[in-house]
Amino acid sequence: MKKILFIISLVLFGLTACEGPMGPPGQDAVVFSRNVEVRNWIDQGPFFTADVSVPQLTRDIFDNGAIIIYHEWQESGTWVARPLPFALQVLDGNGDIWTEEQWDFEFWVGNVRIYYTVSDLFFQGSPGRQNFRIVLLR
Repeated sequence: MKKILFIISLVLFGLTACEGPMGPPGQDAVVFSRNVEVRNWIDQGPFFTADVSVPQLTRDIFDNGAIIIYHEWQESGTWVARPLPFALQVLDGNGDIWTEEQWDFEFWVGNVRIYYTVSDLFFQGSPGRQNFRIVLLR
């Protein structure tokens, strides 16, 4: 019985075909990709922000596209990238969780704002130079 159902399914699948002319090829999804080094952190009390000008972030991309931001850093000589938002647990010398760093972002036409927060809210100092890759999709 299972063989008969399988054969019938194959026949029906084979008889089903797409109709009509082939459409035009799609556009590339990536409209813009750029690596940026952020140093201009603004102390907002319990967190830091940095604004990055992205003129390619148009109203059309804001309304109909997407944005991905990756935080990039070197770890043991290898570049590592992690998409925002994310939380990174920082360990103390004993391997216990000491605190948690949180990275996030928001955006509007022409601009991206990156957020850096440490979970204990008592961290004194900016995150310093940080590398990010901004990707706009449409």
